[in-house]
Amino acid sequence: MTKDQRIYLFSYGFKIFITGLFIVMLTIPVMASDKEYYEGNDAKLKQMAQQWLNENPEIRDASPQDKAAFMTRKYMEHLQRDNAPLDSTLGDSVSRRITGTTDRMTNCSQQYLNLTTLFLEAGIDDRRMGQIEAQSTGVRGLNILDVNKDHGTISVLGDDNIYRTYDVWIHAKEREDHNRRELARISIPGALSTRPPERYDVYGDFDNSKWIGMPADEWSNMMSDKGYGQYIYRSHATNHEINRDLAESLFIDDANITRTQTFDLRGNYIPYPVYDPRYTIVADNAGDAIRIRNIYDYNNELIDRQIRIERGHGDPGSDLITPLTTDPVYRVAIEGQRRINDPEGLYTYSASVSPAGEYVYEWSFGESSRTAGSAINVSYDHLNDPSEVSLGVRIMNSEGEVLVSGSTIVHISFDEEVTVSVAIHGDPVRFHYLGEDEDYVEHSFSAIASHPGQYTYHWSFGDGRTWSQSPGEGRISGGTVTYRDITDNTSFILEVDLWSEDGEFLGTDQMTVNVITDEEPDEHEEREDIMERCNEWYESGSGGAGTTRTTYDISSLPVGTSFEMRFDAYNIPDRFIVEYEGVEVYNSGWRGDSSRAADKPELYPGGVSGTGSGSVTGIFTKNESQSFTVTVIGPETGTAWQYALRANCPEIEETEATENQ
Repeated sequence: MTKDQRIYLFSYGFKIFITGLFIVMLTIPVMASDKEYYEGNDAKLKQMAQQWLNENPEIRDASPQDKAAFMTRKYMEHLQRDNAPLDSTLGDSVSRRITGTTDRMTNCSQQYLNLTTLFLEAGIDDRRMGQIEAQSTGVRGLNILDVNKDHGTISVLGDDNIYRTYDVWIHAKEREDHNRRELARISIPGALSTRPPERYDVYGDFDNSKWIGMPADEWSNMMSDKGYGQYIYRSHATNHEINRDLAESLFIDDANITRTQTFDLRGNYIPYPVYDPRYTIVADNAGDAIRIRNIYDYNNELIDRQIRIERGHGDPGSDLITPLTTDPVYRVAIEGQRRINDPEGLYTYSASVSPAGEYVYEWSFGESSRTAGSAINVSYDHLNDPSEVSLGVRIMNSEGEVLVSGSTIVHISFDEEVTVSVAIHGDPVRFHYLGEDEDYVEHSFSAIASHPGQYTYHWSFGDGRTWSQSPGEGRISGGTVTYRDITDNTSFILEVDLWSEDGEFLGTDQMTVNVITDEEPDEHEEREDIMERCNEWYESGSGGAGTTRTTYDISSLPVGTSFEMRFDAYNIPDRFIVEYEGVEVYNSGWRGDSSRAADKPELYPGGVSGTGSGSVTGIFTKNESQSFTVTVIGPETGTAWQYALRANCPEIEETEATENQ
């Protein structure tokens, strides 16, 4: 082989190698597995948001700023628990593109989009949301390869007319710098970006984060200290670009009008021709950027609405929610002990008002009232019998105008032995079915104590992981756990222990999470039935493995009818559950052969509570609700069960008028 031939072959081989490498770099991201929620998986984000709202229903009626703060903290709680990585350097960005699934990271743009999805699910009007972008003018104090040299975050206009920011990325970035993880990452040889094996710990301490709900002016001051110099604001109800002629006609200074570029759906710049520049509004601080932009948007919309009216299309109304068109909405919450046994001494209650300010507080206690400050001390020493006392407060301004009022009920009891327990929501045995090529499952869990109080929930997930949460008085504890690298059928015992704030153990509950591979999820069946006859046994239910839920229509039965049940689970244990008006009114526990359950304890948490056959009377008495449900859980293949129901209708006494008919 000649020298020229060797040179040609080397050159040809090198071209093939470069081409192959280029193809691999393009295809690896495409081959990435299903996206995590923090990578922009809207379906998972929406599912998580609805779970959080179901666990904390009071958030649905909260103010926009309180909804945003709640969602941000829950989101950061999950990021911290799942070791979610952070995209904060050029090395991170290149590594993310090359490795695809091995080090998936989240930058400020993705955090903004994720929070937008969560806020919408919480019911925040999209027109109240916007994006504030901080542009660098010689960034100092940050890595020179920082991919977020132009940093943006989401903002929400509260019902108190204050724009607040919710900046997850900068919170994580500050903690990463503090923990010196940049040094730990670049000191490990072998790759562009390598994370240390311990927890990233960049989303922790979210309950005390100053970056959640920070007013926009304060946020821009903090950004200016980091080297950012100009700010752009855009409401979700408006376009990014503006009409320069209109802006100038509104006497907006030329210094506040800047050229900009548009973006495609993936966030990439779209170049524009030299003869067609685009413009937007910029200012030296976020407050001015918002104020000037609102002036422009407000007048621009008025012009558009007038044009539509002149063309005979009618007034479409306003798409804007700005301080130009809204007034503050006042809210009050009463904090203090609501369940008291054997009252003694003084109990303090306080009123928290949004927006903050100087107010007059008029407290009402039973039928008496008096003016005081934001906190009041109450004595129940004069009560001798169990009582329910109404405690209320009216919030007034200095002119005596009532702005908002609130109330709560205080339950007083005497010499009651309060036994607190904890219960995990849902079926005690849960099945998850994995599809082909799937090796992980996400399981949502929650529990609540039987009596309101300040508790700590200690969770164990059956795979060595644990987690603790103190959600607050009367609130549900819960979240979502991901079990990974599953190749065969397996089971996990998920357990929760309840502890008082004094460190006293109060109770425990557990459930079994079964993961089945390569089978169809045919374990759940929904049925409907009708009960119409009084005082007769109705042989209505029989079945086998899985969960069978039957809804019974009892609309033809009179109010006051009581119900009883008899059942037989035979040898393989099953569980019978009756619910009425959204409350579990009977739970049989596992019924069947105890030796069978002892062989498979993971299927029967808590063990067997009795033989297969049994009966129960007075399960519930019919009120206004016209239906109830019976759920039977049979976790083991080959099981069989049956049950019967009886409606005992009340006797109707004949009146004199009836006898004369």
